[in-house]
Amino acid sequence: MKTLITQERIEFLYNEAKESNQEFLEEFKMHKDYYNGKQLPDDVLSVLKERGQPPIFENIYYKIGNKIIGFKLAGKQDIKVVPRKQEDKNTASLMSDLLKSITDTEEYSLEKHDCDIDLLLGLGVWEVCIRELEEEDSVGVKLREVFLKHIPTESFLFDPTSLKSHSNNFAENIYNTKEFPQRC
Repeated sequence: MKTLITQERIEFLYNEAKESNQEFLEEFKMHKDYYNGKQLPDDVLSVLKERGQPPIFENIYYKIGNKIIGFKLAGKQDIKVVPRKQEDKNTASLMSDLLKSITDTEEYSLEKHDCDIDLLLGLGVWEVCIRELEEEDSVGVKLREVFLKHIPTESFLFDPTSLKSHSNNFAENIYNTKEFPQRC
């Protein structure tokens, strides 16, 4: 039987996660600023402004990042689930079809682009979501759509209490700081 967690415990865990992730998030924000062209420190910018010089630089980081994302797009391949046993062949095929239906949408492409940029800068985070559609199947059950939603890295915290290094207990260990109650 699971015990209910108190609000105080949730706040403690959230604050602990936020504190332990602070260094990573500051580094990520620095990478994002650099990628977006904020590469010169404020003191250098003020000296240039005093001299009447424009802040000119070449954003190589942005160019390289976009090339990497372009290579990823050009080399897009379908994901295929491979069964471990012969009797799992039909399930694997169904899962491959499900993944293809998720990744062949415009919405996925837009979310993936945002996630790829975050991944390039340090960490890309997806959330698997399900939404109920207005349509019904042949027996009157409402259809559901599975989709992936990008979670901005700045709003994601690793759980410092996680016991598994591969975060396999992900559902217990995710905090979304900007959209906490309802994300999908």
